[in-house]
Amino acid sequence: MKKIKVMLHTLVLSFVFGFPFTPVTAQQLDVEIDPIAYALEGFSVHTAYGVNGWRFDLGVYGLTLPEAVHGNEGLTARFVGAGWKMDRFIKGGSDGAFLGIDGGVSRKVIEDNDTPDTIQRLEYSMGGRIGYRWMTGLGNLYVTPWVGLGYVFNAKDMEINDKVFENSAIQPFPTVHVGWRF
Repeated sequence: MKKIKVMLHTLVLSFVFGFPFTPVTAQQLDVEIDPIAYALEGFSVHTAYGVNGWRFDLGVYGLTLPEAVHGNEGLTARFVGAGWKMDRFIKGGSDGAFLGIDGGVSRKVIEDNDTPDTIQRLEYSMGGRIGYRWMTGLGNLYVTPWVGLGYVFNAKDMEINDKVFENSAIQPFPTVHVGWRF
């Protein structure tokens, strides 16, 4: 845990102290979605501003986690949230490999599959991510596979009708975003 905190602090400090001293040379806006979220009965829309190899993203998202992913038998897990991301493209510019940090707040809803009962809780998270933005050559269309590792600050098991939804504070998140750069 301490290593994760040190890594996050180092990333934040390098972003904060590296960015203000760079003259603005290249700017763009982009909008992207996560098609996997739509496949999982959800949604995902993000918009971002990029400048000098940095990218700042705000987004909203939601999906239903399959039982095979969360592993809690007889329970359905859904969440809806909003978040932010701050990325640095390794070679500058606005494509290729990047490292970033992210955070968010989500409303997790757990449903007992045997009854109409539900419970819910707000969860707060922060993490790191690594990915690659590939410009497809089809106008400004891009594809960004990435993987994140997040920490949920208030992760606790949730009980409903004598069933327990076991939560982990450490949460991996692999996905692919598809977007358009303006």
